Amino acid sequence: MSSQMKYAVSSYSFSQAMRDGRMNLLDVIPKAKELGYEGVEIVRGSQSDAEMRALAGVLKVQSQEMGLPIIAYMVGADFLKNGLDSEVERLKKEVEIAALMGAPRMRHDSSQGVDAQGNPVSVEDALPILAQGYRRVTEFAAGLGVKTMIENHGFFCNGMDRVERILDGVHSANYGLLLDTGNIVCMDEDPSVASMRLAK
Repeated sequence: MSSQMKYAVSSYSFSQAMRDGRMNLLDVIPKAKELGYEGVEIVRGSQSDAEMRALAGVLKVQSQEMGLPIIAYMVGADFLKNGLDSEVERLKKEVEIAALMGAPRMRHDSSQGVDAQGNPVSVEDALPILAQGYRRVTEFAAGLGVKTMIENHGFFCNGMDRVERILDGVHSANYGLLLDTGNIVCMDEDPSVASMRLAK
């Protein structure tokens, strides 16, 4: 069985142009098509929930008309700082937005390692909470046909050991890893070694 690598771009790559008013979110898919990409990831900005839901439908139509699939939707999250239950419920709404735009995947953050008061939380205390949050979100997402993912991002939820423990803790066929081979270097780990270890 042969496979062919395809190239996609994240709307985050156009964030400077969107900040200074040269582009907005609805310009991303046409620009990505113009540049020759084969897919696009949409990253949630400062839009309200209602605004993002309205945009999702427009983005889906735009994607279909231009033949450029939305491969993923990305949102920020923090189960420790924002509270587990409230963050799970908020992320369920984000899953609904992903489904509305036709994105088959959603990646979201999990924590920067501090609680609501800004106090550090140990890795050992945090990982079971993060795994539970991810599991609850992905179980909901499965019903809408959306697969959820972690990205090794930042410093707290990065590195082979921590990422592997979260993946094992969630233990769901609907949950996976978006491996960032640049971010793994932030943990002084070899991208090729991380790729082989986490591939399973």
